[in-house]
Amino acid sequence: MRDIGQRIRDEQNLTDKDIEWLVGVARMILRAFVWDEGLPMRSIAESLGISPTALYKTLRLAVKALMLIRQGVESVDGLVDRIRELQEQLIRVERACATAQAEVQRLTKALVETRARIVALEDKVRDLQEQWKIAQDRLIVVLKMEGRCTVRSIVAVLEHGLGIHVSVGYVQGMITQASTNARPALKRLWEAVPWSGAISIDEVFFKEMARKILGVVIVDPLSGLILCFERCEERSKEAIGEIIKNFAEAGFEEHIKLCLTDMYAGYVEPVKAYLSKAVHQFCWFHINCFHIGATVLRAKRAYKRAVKKIASFDKKHSNALSAKESEERQALITIRDQAQCHWQGAQRFQRLLMRLLWSRNLDEATARLDQLIRVATKTQNPYVKDMGDFLDRHRPGLLVFYHCLESDQHTLRRPSQSRGQWVSLVKRWAVPITSNVAEHVFRCLRRYTNQMDHFGTKEATQRFFDLFAFHYNLRVLRSGKREGNSLLAAAHVNVVEIFGTDDPYTILGFPPVSQSFESVQSNIA
Repeated sequence: MRDIGQRIRDEQNLTDKDIEWLVGVARMILRAFVWDEGLPMRSIAESLGISPTALYKTLRLAVKALMLIRQGVESVDGLVDRIRELQEQLIRVERACATAQAEVQRLTKALVETRARIVALEDKVRDLQEQWKIAQDRLIVVLKMEGRCTVRSIVAVLEHGLGIHVSVGYVQGMITQASTNARPALKRLWEAVPWSGAISIDEVFFKEMARKILGVVIVDPLSGLILCFERCEERSKEAIGEIIKNFAEAGFEEHIKLCLTDMYAGYVEPVKAYLSKAVHQFCWFHINCFHIGATVLRAKRAYKRAVKKIASFDKKHSNALSAKESEERQALITIRDQAQCHWQGAQRFQRLLMRLLWSRNLDEATARLDQLIRVATKTQNPYVKDMGDFLDRHRPGLLVFYHCLESDQHTLRRPSQSRGQWVSLVKRWAVPITSNVAEHVFRCLRRYTNQMDHFGTKEATQRFFDLFAFHYNLRVLRSGKREGNSLLAAAHVNVVEIFGTDDPYTILGFPPVSQSFESVQSNIA
């Protein structure tokens, strides 16, 4: 092979078969146009390994290709460069296709993972919606007890404040559910509460539809805890006695050493019959304010009326007085002086009465009380005489609280914050002698009942009493010496050991706040 042929072969990467094919094509062209002698076309076809028909077709294509080159349509070098360029583009496209396939696989995997996260988030959203539904129910009870809202006010708060529409019946149903759960919770608390030995009983009137009913409360005056809060049909010895009987039979009779009530006669026999181990003390707040204090106030008003009469007389008689007018004015002055003496005598009697409560022992207090009653019977002061008669009528229940200091059978206990436990009561100042703790319960209850206007049914009344008593015992106080603690915590009762939590609303069956609201962040890009 000549050098030029070898060079072309190297440039074009030609094989032996390629060269044989090119030589065969050249022979075809020479045979067809120039040579008279040589191999016939059939032999050339056989050497190329093609049929005679394909030979003539190949010849025509070769001639056409050579003519195209001759006519300058496109040079071979240009075709080669174009082919190379297309080959490079094809390689790039193949690489891009492979990269795209890998990216598609990655995105497909990411899509599957994203769909899984979406499904998980949808499940989480459903869980949160369910939790919010339960938290909404909790919010209704919180608004009722903490906000002291009426049912319609709660509906307005949810609708206008949170955009949640609920019916009045739904809100009442949630409150009823909480009230129903409060009763068994109260019973568990009363089983675990330590006893001081003292109770205070009082009653208050409420409206139930078109009639009046009573709410009878029994409170521990040393811890402030409500031990019983029951609905009562009427203020009678039989009705109130039934409540005291049920209270005693619930296991309280053995623990009660001191019972505080007002002077209502309906308390005397039931307390004596059902709380046989307790001494019955009358409330000195009622004695001093509503009886002794009221009598002193009447004496004061009588004195002021006498002073006004003299002032009115002097205003009418500005000139010199006649003898008759002077006698009349002197009579008015005498009445005024007498009224002043009666008023001052009544005040002194009240002070002496309050002072004897701090006597060193029962004998000394009894002697001083007897002396006051004797003086009252002999005095000419009608107000002092009325006070003496009142004390004489209620004498059996005036000083019995001294038994709690002097008798081993009536020893009381009180919670000590400094010691962290219940200690025996040995000081006079610590002995309760008023039912003010029960009055405080009613004052707190009025914040609800004044807005409610009235109760609906007997069952609704008692359910709300149970819910109020439960909330009153477990609520966290915001002021006072027990600030930051509930009454149960101040009484050294571990509510967590009893219920597993100290949250009153969780005990009533609603979820804790920590489980009601959770922060959820989406990882979707």
